Amino acid sequence: THQLLVDPVVAEDGHVYERRALEHWLSRKRTSPSTNEPMGNTMLPSLVAQQTINELVEQGISDTDTLINFLLDRGRLRSTRTGSPGPDLKGAEKDFTKAAGLARLPMHRKLAEFQLKVAHWMREGASIFGEVEQLQAECKGSGEEVMSWILDYGDAAKAAIIGPLLDARRMTQWQELQAGARVKVIDDSAELQRLCERAPPE
Repeated sequence: THQLLVDPVVAEDGHVYERRALEHWLSRKRTSPSTNEPMGNTMLPSLVAQQTINELVEQGISDTDTLINFLLDRGRLRSTRTGSPGPDLKGAEKDFTKAAGLARLPMHRKLAEFQLKVAHWMREGASIFGEVEQLQAECKGSGEEVMSWILDYGDAAKAAIIGPLLDARRMTQWQELQAGARVKVIDDSAELQRLCERAPPE
């Protein structure tokens, strides 16, 4: 990629890449993007590269558009991290706020403000879920199972948000395919999982 690395990793070839770009590359090929030599999919976070890039950003040593894209990408990464230690919503809010303040184009500002709104909403939701243990203790002995209810509520909230987005992506009309294209309808989830996990054809 030709942008500042947001989530730099060191691959088996010793080179530093953006994690998402390398994962995409390795989903299609088993070679190094730099040398084209055979390479496995092991990658480690490059803390030195990440610290250097963060310092450059904080010192303002990049053009405004590059900085805005970096802040938006880093904010999205921070707010959607599912591994330990989980999302950094305060950090994401800072990135989106700074990006909105720097934006010269109305669309960049609108995008940053929307993502800020979503990160804030997530943080508010997390604080509500934080009250569950206290409420569960207060309801002890009453027969109310607050913890179970709140987990069900989380699943329902996910379905309510993601459901319409997935519906909008479903194919609802015939699409033209290139001559010779092969299509296979898969109605078995185990078969679909197996196909998704296999190595891509060379």
